[in-house]
Amino acid sequence: MICLCHRLKSLPESIRELKLLETLEIEECDTLLRRCEKEIGADWEKICLIKNLRLGRIYDK
Repeated sequence: MICLCHRLKSLPESIRELKLLETLEIEECDTLLRRCEKEIGADWEKICLIKNLRLGRIYDK
């Protein structure tokens, strides 16, 4: 889980190499959430193959 990391601006390219990563949650990281937006975010291609993605805000649960 990546949460409340407001200074985190993007995901590293190396995240693509984590072939066994099945779950990723990103919450309360505005810039990163925009970059991970489905199909249009700059980082979407890095995470699109992860089976269980949860992108959003803590209070949206």
